[in-house]
Formats: sequence, C-alpha cells, structure tokens
Amino acid sequence: MNKDSLAKRKKDHLDIVLDPRRACSSVESGFAALTFEHCALPELRLDEVNLQSVLFGRTLTAPLLISSMTGGAARATQINRHLAEAAEMLGIALAVGSQRIALETGADQGLTRQLRQLAPSVPLLANFGAAQLVTGYGLDEAQRAVEMVQADALIIHLNPLQEAVQLGGDRNWRGVLNAIEALALRLPVPLVAKEVGAGISAAVARRLLDAGVSVIDVAGSGGT
Repeated sequence: MNKDSLAKRKKDHLDIVLDPRRACSSVESGFAALTFEHCALPELRLDEVNLQSVLFGRTLTAPLLISSMTGGAARATQINRHLAEAAEMLGIALAVGSQRIALETGADQGLTRQLRQLAPSVPLLANFGAAQLVTGYGLDEAQRAVEMVQADALIIHLNPLQEAVQLGGDRNWRGVLNAIEALALRLPVPLVAKEVGAGISAAVARRLLDAGVSVIDVAGSGGT
C-alpha cells in the first residue's frame, strides 16, 4: 500500500470515530454487570490513599494509559501533541498511534522526539502493527520506532479483524507469533501487545506472554 493510501486510511479512521452514526451500540464493555462492595468501616485516612504506580521505570500518578489513538494523518500531529501535553500534566502514560507511515516514508506527522519533550517524565510507548513483522519489519524498524519518539517500550498492535474488513488490509498473519518472539528476545526495551478494539482472549494472552511479551493491553470494547 502506498503512502497516499495509508494516509487516507488514517484520515478515514478519524472521520469514522467522530461520526456518531457509526458508533458501536450493540457491544457492551461488561462494566454494567459489576457492583462494588461498599466498606462502611475502612479504617484508614482517605488522604493517605495513593494511586501512584510504576511503569517501565517511570512513576505514574495513577495506573492509567492513553492507549494508541492515531498516527499517519496530517491532523494526527496536533492530536498527538495535545495527548502528550495531557499525559504529562496528569502524570499518566501515553502510547502513540501507528508509526508505519513514518517508518516507510519519513513523513512523521508529529511522531518525533518532540513528543518526549512535551511529556518528559511519563512512560511513552512507540507502536506499529504486528502484521508488518511478516512483511519485512524486524529489529531495525522496531529500534527506529522507539528512537523516533524516545520511547520506553514498543507496542505491537494486533488487529486481524480490522485488517480483514478494511480496504487494502493486511491478510497474512501466518508467522506473526514467531516473529514477536524473535523480536522480544532482541529488543532492548519491553515489548507490549495490544488489540485495537476487539480484545485479547486468555488463550492468546498466554501465548503472547510465553513469547516474551512484557505487557498486554486487552483493548476490547470499552477497554475490556
């Protein structure tokens, strides 16, 4: 797929999520079925509650991640800048959108070290698609993606359902798991696997962990 086609696809993704007529209304996150048990005798001072956690050696104010939103489209530059500023202000982690266009064409669309300058203290995660690992991507592209934004880790996003239904999508997923395992062995930063909306099952999660993946972002509908 050429640069213009990839850029149009990224633009279409933004248009789709901004169109309320295309919102997913039939799939629920499952949170509605959960009820928290109230503790009427907490035996603590509420001002002592501390949500701080550590991710990739950096401290978060709370265990929250702005998961990969967009990359590649021209207007993604401003979106990612704002997300980086928000992540730094709130003290939470940020994962950038796909860096495929930047890696293949040099058109970074804001996915540069400037994001690290905007978010110097929080975890920053680089990102490209797992399907690219069987079409020529390897350690070199992974390291370039990490260096491009001075990331603390690299996300490999798994999106076979999305690729199956979108025009010009990647259809070959044979060998992806072996490629992930090979990359995890050599990459000097942690490798993260994430979905893009369809979720990751327990069985697939176990296979990813066995392959050397450090973190899994389930990324299903509503985050579940």
